[in-house]
Amino acid sequence: MEPLAVDVEEAARLVSVSPHTIRRAIRSGRLAASRCGRRVLVPIESLRILLRGDVPPIQPGTDSSDRTQPATQAVRVKEYQQ
Repeated sequence: MEPLAVDVEEAARLVSVSPHTIRRAIRSGRLAASRCGRRVLVPIESLRILLRGDVPPIQPGTDSSDRTQPATQAVRVKEYQQ
């Protein structure tokens, strides 16, 4: 049975790039990922989409400061009443 998702290191091995390249693709929004505890998991289907070329290529030298889209991670703020 094929796994539904793999960690960053395994994703990098599967597509023959470095883990840094996978993390950069995740930060830029070109590759979907989710956090499970301390691990970051990449869905296999997201890797297939990346390999098919259905997302823009990762440009060398880009980092998270180049993003034009806002962060998608929600932050929960708890209000305290005193």
